[in-house]
Amino acid sequence: MANSYTPTDVYALVNEIVEQATGQKSIAVVDTTSFVSVGAQLVGTQIAAENTLNAISTVLARTIFSVRPYRGSLDIMRVSAERWGAIIRKVIPLPMEAEKSQDMNTDIDGDQLDDGESIDMFKINKPKVIQLAFWGTKKLQVHITRFRDQLSMAFTSEAEFMAFIDAVMTEFFNSLERMNEGRTRGVLCNAIAGTFAMAATTPSCVVDLTAGYNAKYSTTYTRDELLTTYAESFLKYFVAEVKKYSSKLKDSTSLYHANVLSKKILHHTPKNLQKLIAFEPYFIDSETQVLPTVYNDELLRLVDYEGVNFWQDPLTPEKVVCKPTYLKESDATTIDASDAVEIDCVIGLLYDVDFMGVLPQFDYAATSPFNSAGGYWNQHYHYRFLNFTDYTENHILFIMGAGGDSKGKKSTK
Repeated sequence: MANSYTPTDVYALVNEIVEQATGQKSIAVVDTTSFVSVGAQLVGTQIAAENTLNAISTVLARTIFSVRPYRGSLDIMRVSAERWGAIIRKVIPLPMEAEKSQDMNTDIDGDQLDDGESIDMFKINKPKVIQLAFWGTKKLQVHITRFRDQLSMAFTSEAEFMAFIDAVMTEFFNSLERMNEGRTRGVLCNAIAGTFAMAATTPSCVVDLTAGYNAKYSTTYTRDELLTTYAESFLKYFVAEVKKYSSKLKDSTSLYHANVLSKKILHHTPKNLQKLIAFEPYFIDSETQVLPTVYNDELLRLVDYEGVNFWQDPLTPEKVVCKPTYLKESDATTIDASDAVEIDCVIGLLYDVDFMGVLPQFDYAATSPFNSAGGYWNQHYHYRFLNFTDYTENHILFIMGAGGDSKGKKSTK
């Protein structure tokens, strides 16, 4: 084993590695179990641990604190704080329709301006609006205990003890950052799954890139083929599709969002209010090798962009499996999915800035009085926030279906 208190001579192993690395020997198994030190707890030794955390040994020759600050991803989804009020309301004005002209005789009404007739200029035509509400506060609480003197026996000096406290608090704040990232990722996965679940009523919001490519070029390629053999052609197609849909979102239409209560809502999203989250691993090779100009200049600079290495689980990074809550368009109420929505391959989400986000309502920290009997104090951190998704705002989900021919066989083209 590598973690040994007895010095280990590794000259034979180093010679073997060098000989193989320089071509003097053919490749063969090398045993590195005694070569690399891997972090492990001190177990089965006679070195005593301090008896408060029961995790840190009493003083050795040197201490290394293994920690560094972490900054979570998905900053693109965090919005400005709003402390006051429990409910956020959104009032959506509905479009007005043109009406019959009355200031001259027309082909529809040729005698409205005639003797004995009059025009009623006081007819009422009230503005039409729909109101949606967002409510439901989410809470997080974390606290940490700080000890006054109990851990001092584990360190050689006040400076080393303070370095330990700094390392512990850095990791504590890293934990908070990971929690904040996790809650944001949950909002993202819900929006993706909810958009997919609503595809029957808002089909323009879900774009199957595999099907679209095959339809455009009269092919029957599978998803795997498009991401490997035909990657260059597919990536050009993907960038073009994002550009086209980004341009379409600038138009005032009812296509790329939910329309509730049988009313048509007209929305448009200027480019400066568009955001794109895309699955980064599929495009790293293209960025550096295949399509550096197209990818960097035309996609990354297209809209406010952030790449993710995974949507939900790093072991199956392109997949989303989620039971979302989404909008029932007929009566503008919400639906909590009873079954999980499963999407095998999510490529990206292009959306209006008001479509989704995490809205901080307040956060604060407070320190308890010093416990004179126990010799410690606690620090509590509290978070209150509102996660929101508004399906009546513009959004387009890009996915890749399995592809292949109509019989499900892999294409030979």
